[in-house]
Amino acid sequence: MDILYGLGKGKSVLLSNIARALEEPIETIQTVKRLSNRLDEFHEEDKLVTNYKESIKPFLQEKDNLILVDTSEIVKPAASKMEALGRVRDGSTGKIENGYWTTSMIAVGPKTKHPISVYSHLYSSCEQGFISENEETYKGFRYVDKLLAEKKATFVMDRGYDNIEVMKRVLGQGDNFIIRLKSVFKKPSRKTKNKNAPLAKYGKMEVSKQSKIPICEVHFHGITIRTNSFPLL
Repeated sequence: MDILYGLGKGKSVLLSNIARALEEPIETIQTVKRLSNRLDEFHEEDKLVTNYKESIKPFLQEKDNLILVDTSEIVKPAASKMEALGRVRDGSTGKIENGYWTTSMIAVGPKTKHPISVYSHLYSSCEQGFISENEETYKGFRYVDKLLAEKKATFVMDRGYDNIEVMKRVLGQGDNFIIRLKSVFKKPSRKTKNKNAPLAKYGKMEVSKQSKIPICEVHFHGITIRTNSFPLL
């Protein structure tokens, strides 16, 4: 109960901020140690995740659910002995720092008043069993596919996911994708063969004669959006 109260009052998931929010008549470090010991004694993660999945299922009832995918980083520049601490690129400064990668997948739709987290996973290239960043993304795809059961997902991804293997994985499990491209893909001509034709059939993409900026037309839930840019996630 102390942690829940501290989360609400401190509006932070950092243990130190939770401890300060409790305002106990002892040093903050002692409160942090007490809360840490209690967390070590908690071993019902599976039950917690199951309860969370059941609580969000009512909001994932579309035939085709829109899922935003993003990979980010948690930078720990002052850390040195944390478990499986790896090296990541800080997106804010461009520097390589100690830290972890995270893969997040969030559902948005007409029945959700705010984004709903459906998958969030922290990982490190230094941890045992790590294969690749793409494999971590595939784990998320499989998790969401299982969560939605018979329903479909349309995964919306930035240019970092512009990878034919990523596309194959999504299509292979019967879902769809919208990906911001790294480069311009021209619409294939009927008279000439185009190496990008297999990709073009999955969406409508054209190149303006006056500009090299791709014009992207997206169809989702009966809504058509035609734009010369695609928003960053």
